[in-house]
Amino acid sequence: MWTSPIWPTFRTRAKDNLQCRVVRKFQDGADGHILRDDLIALTGPAARHYPVELRHVRALLLLFRKIRT
Repeated sequence: MWTSPIWPTFRTRAKDNLQCRVVRKFQDGADGHILRDDLIALTGPAARHYPVELRHVRALLLLFRKIRT
């Protein structure tokens, strides 16, 4: 797994109502199990609490023998 002192590593699922804007796209289209890989900035009320840019990765996962995104 890729780690860096600049990018702390943690994982969480984004809610459906996530309000954000894409700052930078790291890939165009799906590449294997990675569907999207973007650098985002939150908008709306959450932007006050998290003013930094975040990495948003959408991937296909095999969990309990079911494919999830």
